[in-house]
Amino acid sequence: MLVCFVLDPRLEKSSGERRLSFLYDSLRAVDDKLGGRLLVVRGRPEREIPRLANAVDASTVHISADFTPFGRRRDAAVDDALGGDIA
Repeated sequence: MLVCFVLDPRLEKSSGERRLSFLYDSLRAVDDKLGGRLLVVRGRPEREIPRLANAVDASTVHISADFTPFGRRRDAAVDDALGGDIA
C-alpha cells in the first residue's frame, strides 16, 4: 500500500502563509503517524496519481472526497486519467 499526498502547485500558489504552514504541519503529523511512510509529491494530481499507480502496479486507488467545485473537477480529472478506477 502506498499513502501519498499530491501538493498541487495551483493550490500552493493561491494559499497564504498560514494555510500552507497548517498544511505542512498536518502532513508532518500524518507522516509521523505512518512511521515516515507518507509520500508527498508536487504536481498536478491528474498526472501524478496515474504515474504513481502505474509505478506500484496499483489495482485500486482510493481518494478522500472534496466537495468544493475545484476539488470535484480535480477528482474527476484524476478519475478520467485512471480510466474510471477510483474507489
